[in-house]
Amino acid sequence: MNAQVFIKKLFLVMLLSLNTNVKHTHAMHRSPQQQNSAWTSLKSWTSSWLRTQEASPRQAPRTPQEQRSRMLLKNHFMKTAIIHATESHIGNRKTNEDRYAPYCQKQTHTLQTSQSEEIARQKLFQILLPEYFGIFDGHGGHQVAHYAAQNLYKNIMTSPFFPYAMHIAIAHGFIKTDRNFCLTHQNFKDCGATAVIALIFNNMLYVANAGDARAVLCEKRIQRTKYDEPIVTKRLSTDHTGQNPHEKARIEKIPGGKVITDKDSTIFGWPQLSLYFSPRENIIDTRARKDIRIQGILEPSRSLGDQSLKPYITSRPEIKTIKLDGKQEFLILASDGLWDVMTDEAAVQFVSAQMRMYRVTHKTITQNIAQRITHNLVNFALRIYRSYRMEADNITATIVFFK
Repeated sequence: MNAQVFIKKLFLVMLLSLNTNVKHTHAMHRSPQQQNSAWTSLKSWTSSWLRTQEASPRQAPRTPQEQRSRMLLKNHFMKTAIIHATESHIGNRKTNEDRYAPYCQKQTHTLQTSQSEEIARQKLFQILLPEYFGIFDGHGGHQVAHYAAQNLYKNIMTSPFFPYAMHIAIAHGFIKTDRNFCLTHQNFKDCGATAVIALIFNNMLYVANAGDARAVLCEKRIQRTKYDEPIVTKRLSTDHTGQNPHEKARIEKIPGGKVITDKDSTIFGWPQLSLYFSPRENIIDTRARKDIRIQGILEPSRSLGDQSLKPYITSRPEIKTIKLDGKQEFLILASDGLWDVMTDEAAVQFVSAQMRMYRVTHKTITQNIAQRITHNLVNFALRIYRSYRMEADNITATIVFFK
């Protein structure tokens, strides 16, 4: 018995009890024949109505399209309020090969129905789609990054697994985007792009990445001592490079797969901001950066495109899920140009310090201030490059604030 039928039955029982009280109260004004006839008619009507409801319960959706549409319409009322900002800089490169996906909250999608009598319902099935953000870091050209920014979201939404199995739908979208590009762009076999995306749907945050583009989440620390930081930094992505032991083992299992470390190209004294307190108080560590490449050519071990390096390079993403329960403050999506000179903690501390400087929280921040903070984050990374006289990579960052 579903909840709606139970509530109706409960209402009828209350109505019967009320009628019983009224019957006893006004018994002196009615004859016994009138009292029995009124009570019998109401009782018989209630019994017949309940038999009708039990004999013909509410029918389930007849087609998968209608089931999908009903589920999406239900989730339409569970939107998460957010503010986002994106900043992209060319660095010291000749071209900017980074691309970022547009914000898709205002777009609608019409689910097709196969039954002719359901054509009138198609307007009802126009729904707001999940919020979507993506960073695509191209290498060997911008073609793959541009294609993925335009088509990955569409391929996820049109997957037959959406919205029932979101993990499979996202992986299906990545693989389909990679396959379609390889089939339609045969002249760009050495072109590729790493990707990191974030989907917000039904109060759930889905983060998927392929490559070394990264997603970092800032959360409130609920239980803490006076020595603990008020925020917690969580990395929601995995760097798919030759330094990752799982990726190295996967590649070496494939016949002919090699992960080559070039000892002659190791860079000593590579700067990386590990802690940030203020513009004048921060700690920059220097480290040795090794040049580890797949087949001696490419640094990331997963990406879209890169037809010449398949099957060693795969487009299958790694997906993580977080339930949005109010603890989350903001999410940083950025290409490796930012993470090469800043740790996860340093980036989160920088954004938190900027919010304190502008005297806002993640709930009171405005679009203008969000854009300023994102701009300052990218410029601070560029200052680290320039202070050590290093060639700055393309830097693209998106910050999503959860209100």
